[in-house]
Amino acid sequence: IISNLLGIYSRQEAIHVEDEQLDGLIANVVVKCSHGHGAYLSRSAVSAGQGECDGFNVGNVSFKHASVVPELIAASTTSLTIGLGSQTWAVPAGKSYEVNMTVRAASDASASNYMEGFVTAVDAVAGSLTVNVTAIGGAGTFADWTLKVKRSGKYGIYQVSAADGGLPWMSYANVRVRGYEYGFNLGAGSGRRNAALSNCVAMDCDFAANLTAGASYRGSILAANCPILLRANNNSVMESIVSDTVPTQILAYVGSTTNVGAIIEHVQFPRLMTHGGAGTETFDLIDMPLNMKARVTLSLNNANTNFFGSWDVTYSGTTFTLEDTASVRHQNMGGATLIDNAGKLALQVSASAAIAAKTMIIDIRGQIYANADILTY
Repeated sequence: IISNLLGIYSRQEAIHVEDEQLDGLIANVVVKCSHGHGAYLSRSAVSAGQGECDGFNVGNVSFKHASVVPELIAASTTSLTIGLGSQTWAVPAGKSYEVNMTVRAASDASASNYMEGFVTAVDAVAGSLTVNVTAIGGAGTFADWTLKVKRSGKYGIYQVSAADGGLPWMSYANVRVRGYEYGFNLGAGSGRRNAALSNCVAMDCDFAANLTAGASYRGSILAANCPILLRANNNSVMESIVSDTVPTQILAYVGSTTNVGAIIEHVQFPRLMTHGGAGTETFDLIDMPLNMKARVTLSLNNANTNFFGSWDVTYSGTTFTLEDTASVRHQNMGGATLIDNAGKLALQVSASAAIAAKTMIIDIRGQIYANADILTY
């Protein structure tokens, strides 16, 4: 049992539970700065003398990665050429970097131009940071750097389960993770594993959730500032993921493209809509998945323009069908319908007045089956 813990700083995983633990409870834990995973929960197999693991209940916990801690984020206008070896940046005084921390310095103009390595010297008073650069991306000379602690490969919740006794039953309630590459991870090992989610939030993560082959999250994740909502492998299932910010991608699919795929049962996210106000316009929403049978609901509320539309949609991979078009209500808009626009699910609608960057909520509930990436537009 791990409970009632306030962790200010952790150089590795804030919580690490592995193998010998049969079952347990993690509750009322706040970690304000971790450099590794938030919680690492693993049970590789049933060994001699061990009983089967009953799993863990994880509730009322919060993990924050060092990459979003203000004391470990620095802007620098030092002009440097991308290259390996020792590099020194002038940074604001008072930062909390330490020797051996791994940091990434990326150009604000393009994050693909970066230098990454471990800190070898820090002067917090004068404001300088020296890094032994061991990895680079891009090329050129830049003076618009932002330096952060590296978060690549780090998870807010990292759960690994094996087919023969590893953490088979897990439940997460009121869990918040922020600043990791992956918010929540469920690894199924060689067998299918489920985890239950309630009131779980991923903030400022590259991926809100990651599912390995055969993994299934039952429940919902709220994503905030997560550009990609789900990374998934073969035969994985995500029950619900809701984003309150505009994502670039619903699904990053990393499994096989032959006879298998990932299933998303519910996804909701906003999209900014701008309409010229003259005639009919078409707005791409998402890439068409391999197959889909779902209720698609769109809503937009503005002072002078309101829209609500809900359709039952079927897509077989070749044929797109609207099974119910009765539930459409609007003000100063008309002719709304959903179409297959060259492989993209799209809204076709007219408006009698211009609409400038208003938020439309897209809600898709049913069965979305995909064996390729699904982008948003």
